[in-house]
Amino acid sequence: MPTLAALDGAAVGAGVNLALAADLRIVTERARLISGFARIGLHPGGGHLHLLARTRDSGTAAAAGLFAQPISAEQAVNCGLAWALVPSDDLHEHVNHMTEHLAADPVLARALVQTYRRTVVDAAAWDRAVEIERARQMWSLTRTTPSKER
Repeated sequence: MPTLAALDGAAVGAGVNLALAADLRIVTERARLISGFARIGLHPGGGHLHLLARTRDSGTAAAAGLFAQPISAEQAVNCGLAWALVPSDDLHEHVNHMTEHLAADPVLARALVQTYRRTVVDAAAWDRAVEIERARQMWSLTRTTPSKER
């Protein structure tokens, strides 16, 4: 089925992965996407950098994933990480309105998302990114850094 992430607060680390793995994101003014991995000395996992880049571009992936820059709701919409910025009180109504035609015809919804994911989303690249990141993340968990020595 098509997936829509409704963000009404912070998505941090793996929470960013969950949001970016959705087919579409809607945010409120309270939403923040915070990679967080690099800031705490951890290599990202779960295809994090790939998800950032496939959703928008390598600049956004670098700013968030490498340089640990948080992304505000407005920035997320402006750079294409989110589709719309709606008031917090209207979030559920907005999401319901956007998805009611899919709920009314689940067979068509499945066909649409299968075609979308086969033609637009490079799932094979995500699978490869997960494997690449897994080894690096495990390495980052076991190494001793100056901040861990104190």
